[in-house]
Amino acid sequence: MNLSKRIQQPVAVQGMPRGKGSPLNRWQIVVLLVLLISLSLFLSAFLTRQSHFSAPIYQPGDIARADIIIPMDALIEDKAATQARRAEARAHALPVYRFNPSLHNDQAAKLKTAFDQSRTLLGLNPMGKDTSGRTGHTFRTLPTAVKKQLRSIIHTLDIKPPVDDLLVFLTRGGFTSAMEEQLILLLKDASSANLVSDDTLFARDKENIHKLNIVTGKMETVPAGLLSAPAQVRNNVGKQIGQNSRFAASDRPHVRRIVEGMIVPNATFDESMTKSSQEEAVRNVDHVLRKLKKGKVVLRQGDEVGADHLFQIEAIRKISSTGSSTMQTIGMAFLIGILLTIFVFFVRFISLNQWSYLRLVGFLTLTLTVNLLMLKASWYVCESVSQSFLASPFNDKTYFFYLLPFAYGSMLVTILAGERCAQLFIIFFCVLAGQSFGTDSYGFFYILITNLTGIVFMRKATQRIGLIGAGFKLGLSAALLFLILQTTRQAPPDWISGSFGAALAFLSGLVNTLFVAFTLPLFERIFMVTTEVRLSELGNLNLPLIREMMIKTPGTYNHCIAVGTLCEGAAKAVGLNPLFLRVASLYHDIGKTVQPEYFVENQHEVNPHDQIGTQQSVDILKGHVIEGIRIAKKEYLPPSIVDLIPQHHGTKLMRFFYEKAKKEAAVSGGEIQKDPYRYSGPKPQTKAAAILMLADGIEAAARTLNDRSQQQLLVLIQKIISDTTEDGQFSECSITLSEMNRITYSFLETLSSYYHGRVAYPGFDFNNPLLPLPPQKS
Repeated sequence: MNLSKRIQQPVAVQGMPRGKGSPLNRWQIVVLLVLLISLSLFLSAFLTRQSHFSAPIYQPGDIARADIIIPMDALIEDKAATQARRAEARAHALPVYRFNPSLHNDQAAKLKTAFDQSRTLLGLNPMGKDTSGRTGHTFRTLPTAVKKQLRSIIHTLDIKPPVDDLLVFLTRGGFTSAMEEQLILLLKDASSANLVSDDTLFARDKENIHKLNIVTGKMETVPAGLLSAPAQVRNNVGKQIGQNSRFAASDRPHVRRIVEGMIVPNATFDESMTKSSQEEAVRNVDHVLRKLKKGKVVLRQGDEVGADHLFQIEAIRKISSTGSSTMQTIGMAFLIGILLTIFVFFVRFISLNQWSYLRLVGFLTLTLTVNLLMLKASWYVCESVSQSFLASPFNDKTYFFYLLPFAYGSMLVTILAGERCAQLFIIFFCVLAGQSFGTDSYGFFYILITNLTGIVFMRKATQRIGLIGAGFKLGLSAALLFLILQTTRQAPPDWISGSFGAALAFLSGLVNTLFVAFTLPLFERIFMVTTEVRLSELGNLNLPLIREMMIKTPGTYNHCIAVGTLCEGAAKAVGLNPLFLRVASLYHDIGKTVQPEYFVENQHEVNPHDQIGTQQSVDILKGHVIEGIRIAKKEYLPPSIVDLIPQHHGTKLMRFFYEKAKKEAAVSGGEIQKDPYRYSGPKPQTKAAAILMLADGIEAAARTLNDRSQQQLLVLIQKIISDTTEDGQFSECSITLSEMNRITYSFLETLSSYYHGRVAYPGFDFNNPLLPLPPQKS
């Protein structure tokens, strides 16, 4: 069968799993909830920085009986200064005036209505003439009823009585429209100013006011000098009328009286809105805070207690009260619970072959907790060390912050679960570590960047010695980061302090590596994880288990070495870990050490299967898988390697014994089913298991060939891959046809190199039977 023609599209083999893992069952959900709740409560109590403060009750003038030291950094409110700022803000709040821009129009309309009514009453036209064309009506000659009505009309203009003299003037003029227009113009000029009443004194001490247009609703700030008092406006109107040549000298007092009577304030003080403005200004005043630093001596023994001392003592006592700490712990528990819930939710989307979801969550949360506990313990030691020094900067514990093993967790996760897990881990770890130490933004950046660099340097560490190299590089980067942060803080240059801090930061890299090196084997055993470091150790050919296989089953050992070479090349071709597959190949047939003589590669002329029944032979072949699993677990091999022992056989048919049984059954006339002659499985679940299955079969089959040319080897490889695929052995793993094609030619390249040709030795023909050696003389 020409497999190269079939393998064209990178289509997933049937049965390839899709999407994320299966949903959790009830038991797993309960375990996860218990873990989250308990861890939230523990971390909350652990991270909440509770400081208990006790001090005697003093009165002003008392003598302090002992030193009183502030137990923690705190911000307290200076109430007196805050009240002073609020009073100042209230005093500086601008008054609000409601401005009516349409008031002059209302007054003009009122004047026009009064003139129209008066002319109608007197029977006059807009020119001041009656219907007969006569002019010259006099108020005194009018009937009493008409006079009364005219007085009533004039009173609507808000002109104070007596008004008879004014009516004499207007009646004589005939209430003409010309007079009406002149009066309206004068009113308009008078209303153009922001006129306030005489009792409005609120803006005299202000530079500006808030002016609210009641028509548009727009609020604007204008100079207080734009406000005008009625007396000022009346004086300006009087001057304007006195300079107007259209009015006779005798008429001007009457005109002035009408205009002044109709001038009303168009800007009124709004007391309610002014109070609201004042209250808003007061609300916008920030509290005046005083910073009390941890370790500051508020009061020394023998000093007299003052008001400020009492103020600071009471403020610290309130902040560090037990009730506040309990509430803080509960609130922190909720926040951490939310954070951890989000964390385990995102872990759900990380797919790792060696990890189940719950095991991965357990590992990450345990690492998170251990790292935080390690930080707290290290900080306690650093505080004690700093207090033993007298000189600065060695007695300044802030420098010891840079010695702490912040990158321990991310480095450990990188080794055991990979970079992606570590990147997710540091997002949540940095938040909790920052909260634990109450660090500022610079400290948070240090924690974050050291974790990121720890991932970068640890990702290529494949041996124990590589951990030391990663720690050295991390220390150098941490020292450089410390100097950069010191420069960013704009701290004054100090070579002693800078060198001391940089040295501690450098040591932190080695401290992180030291903790990782000591705890890595423990985590490997607890979670049964296969790391590059562990694989390198398992690949040591001097291990007792491998030495035993060399001695008991030399043929199987050589077979395992050859399979490992095939798997290593195939793993590189499809992007898998070649070291893992090479090491797994060493142990895949470890069960054959129990009954080595029953496997053809270890036999010498005699085949024990000829002396036993077919079914017993099948049981022995199945038994080597069971024994292999038992031995692997006894030697604490990683689960990922143990899983490949049964999967590299899958449910394949033991064809030799099946055919033998068929022949035996044909003689007796019976029928043989295939299932009893198949391995128990499971089928390969991963690409690594599929590659090991193929390499195992191809290596064994290649030994049967007489012609080991490339063409013959390719036919053999394609035949075995085709038969295995058609047998459904790859229905439960995610290998694609495109990857199978690359694996085919990788196997071909490896086998061609393995069965390479040699130049014939002159004078020797090794293909002919050799003559027996002459007997040796004694």
